[in-house]
Amino acid sequence: MPTLAVYTYSTNDSFTAANSTTWQENGTAVYNGNGLNSSSGTSLISKITTSGNANQYEVAAQLNLAANGGSYYLYLHATQDAYTDGSTATGTFFAFEVANPVFVNGACTATLNAWKRIGGNVYQMGSTTMPCKNGLKIHAVADPYNQFYFYADGVSYLSYQDSSLATGQPGVGVRGTSSNTISLGQVGPRDTVAPSTVPLTQVSTNINWRSVEMQWQGAADDANGIGIWGYS
Repeated sequence: MPTLAVYTYSTNDSFTAANSTTWQENGTAVYNGNGLNSSSGTSLISKITTSGNANQYEVAAQLNLAANGGSYYLYLHATQDAYTDGSTATGTFFAFEVANPVFVNGACTATLNAWKRIGGNVYQMGSTTMPCKNGLKIHAVADPYNQFYFYADGVSYLSYQDSSLATGQPGVGVRGTSSNTISLGQVGPRDTVAPSTVPLTQVSTNINWRSVEMQWQGAADDANGIGIWGYS
């Protein structure tokens, strides 16, 4: 995925203080100069409707990982009371969880979980291992085909499709943190604008009896884009 462009999020919050106009707070949140943390757990669900289609959006967070441990959530299609602390949960939601980042010899790894809560039950939709670091940027996307994608520093790590929760708000959350925080939370509309120029005149081909290989210079995203997801 190419370097991110100058896509502008409609909500940008460094979580130095509570903001009841923008977020519905569930659980116990702690705000300080380093961002949002909580030992017992908290979720902040957006009260702001994104422009365009209200159920298609991006939600992002930057993680301040000064030590091992904690869980960091991105919520999608959530009700205002959506919340999970690992043992209990309320509301309905999809959520991606970056769980228990651990540093060993300078390298960081974490478990990435995908969750759904509906009808009073919590279901695990997927899980994988992912790298992490201090300053990691994570973001999730809800698209019009009931697909949900998770990215870390622009790299895709987990996605799934589910139509059981067609509407709801984005949000962020933390649990089991002390010195670690979410230092930035962002929400914005899903980027649907294709690149303004496609360099089709620079395609080169290599043909053999088993395959056709095509190469071209990468297209530049439009000035307000978040980056190139792929080619079709």
